[in-house]
Amino acid sequence: MKITVNKCPHTGKLFEDEQEYFKHLRRERTRRTNEKRYQDYKDNFQDWLRDEKEKIATLSDIPEWIIENQVRLYESYNAIHPRGWSLFKVGDNIQDLKLEMKYSGRVSNTHSKPRNGVTNWACNNDLPIGYEGFTGDMHAIVKKAPKSKFSISDLLGFVDIHTGSGGSSNGLDYGYECRIYLSDWPSLEQQLTINKLKGTV
Repeated sequence: MKITVNKCPHTGKLFEDEQEYFKHLRRERTRRTNEKRYQDYKDNFQDWLRDEKEKIATLSDIPEWIIENQVRLYESYNAIHPRGWSLFKVGDNIQDLKLEMKYSGRVSNTHSKPRNGVTNWACNNDLPIGYEGFTGDMHAIVKKAPKSKFSISDLLGFVDIHTGSGGSSNGLDYGYECRIYLSDWPSLEQQLTINKLKGTV
């Protein structure tokens, strides 16, 4: 007796039952469509973020930019991290944000890194032990929506501003140690080069 089986061209899974095979194909088509839609959204956000960063030439521009674009950032974070711990809600609002940072030729990479870099928590001499950038502190005043899981650390990390020790004692005022790597912010890097040539760094 000859048994005919169908093989999924995407997963390689075999089916003797034709109806189950077609159900599988429909599920697989839906999954692949959703994956493509997700990747397209993620790629579009990264393109937008890169273009936005090109407009930011000084550290003092960053807080205002984040506050002005916070709704776009919340929506994008939720879409890219749909099962993440920090999911932002309508009504979450950063009311004030300050960065108090200074230039450093070697910003620690023990617990964070630039996009094109590596972490080196063990301080391995075969790896970079820091990258050019800025270190200091961030302070924010945040109004949360009811039952919100808002995390200022996660939001800042989403745009390549890395936080360390800190937190909030009242759920409104936040303060964290903060690091920015120059290679993640090309216009900051360009302006710093100009300032170096002028002797103002």
